[in-house]
Amino acid sequence: MARAAWSDLARGAWDEAKRAFRALCERDGKDLAGRLFLSPFKKGKSALERTARVHGLEIDGGSVAAGLVDVTKSAREISAWAVGLNWSLTRNIKQVADFERTTFEGGTAGGKDRAAENVFFIRTQLSF
Repeated sequence: MARAAWSDLARGAWDEAKRAFRALCERDGKDLAGRLFLSPFKKGKSALERTARVHGLEIDGGSVAAGLVDVTKSAREISAWAVGLNWSLTRNIKQVADFERTTFEGGTAGGKDRAAENVFFIRTQLSF
């Protein structure tokens, strides 16, 4: 049997992300960008950002029939969601905390679903 051309295979991926930004300062009508971050030389503010994301991947049966995907090792469909919180203390220091949950359809011997995966991570970012 001839292998299918890449153009014959259907696959799909999707992604949706949202961010909500909140300056941790009083609202006095002034431009937030110039007042947002803490400074060692003046009274300053910081910023908080909430993030959310959902995304997924779908692999069609043609990929399996073409021998490109092994259903005993690879999931046919993957869905995930994530939430996070970013805290910008200064223009040079940012703290990030994220949680993501991923679920799978297929991916094990016997056609059963792989166990869901959860991850939580914290990152400190310093820029110079």
